[in-house]
Amino acid sequence: MYLDDWQLGTPDIEPIVQELVTWCLHNGLVLTAQVYCPHSVKRYQLDKMIIEKTLTFERRVYADQQQAFNWLSERGFAVNDSSFQRCS
Repeated sequence: MYLDDWQLGTPDIEPIVQELVTWCLHNGLVLTAQVYCPHSVKRYQLDKMIIEKTLTFERRVYADQQQAFNWLSERGFAVNDSSFQRCS
């Protein structure tokens, strides 16, 4: 997930995001790599909404997309970064 352009939300979005994360986990999400420039407030809010790790799921945060792709590849998810386009 590219999150540089993600804006901080008010506290009322947190239960909605938590519900979405729960749905994703119940539907097979096993890894997520979040990519954004270091931002302590953004990290704090994301940490409140999205679990870091369970027995079947892991989330990592990276400032560099290549590090995220490398981690996903190491975990068995080959990534062809030329197929990705950033939204603006």
